[in-house]
Amino acid sequence: GKKIDFELCLVHDEIPEKYLLLLNEIGSHLLNNAIDHGVESPDERMKRGKNESAKITISLSKTENIVQFIVEDDGRGIDLTELSKIAIENGLIQSDHKLSEKNVLDVIFVQGFSTSKAVSEISGRGVGLAAVKALIKEASGKIEVETTYGMGTKFIIQLPLD
Repeated sequence: GKKIDFELCLVHDEIPEKYLLLLNEIGSHLLNNAIDHGVESPDERMKRGKNESAKITISLSKTENIVQFIVEDDGRGIDLTELSKIAIENGLIQSDHKLSEKNVLDVIFVQGFSTSKAVSEISGRGVGLAAVKALIKEASGKIEVETTYGMGTKFIIQLPLD
């Protein structure tokens, strides 16, 4: 019952073939994650003063040195306090450690970690983002997460060009 508008911002330059399948795999995980976890129901969006249709933007660009792939949504964002709480309950971080936002966000990439209360056809197994990180690492790339609770999340993937 979620309403989503998609925006594609794609380069017209040729992307190396070795990255096309990789980006397809990464993109499907990130889209599933955005739809299942990030995007609110139309009613919830309206209560938050948002348009009832969410927006997911997929961008692909290429420079001389990198291919950059971005998946961004204007959904609920990641609640870092709740994420920390779940990570502490799962023994992934110590309650007495003061962690940066980046350290807390890194928890979402741990194999088996999920904030979902139930497993659905789309998510909840704690596999998707761990798989994304592993694929990116294997390609010598990097991933960054930017999030603002209540406003949305952006995943930025950079893959090196040989």
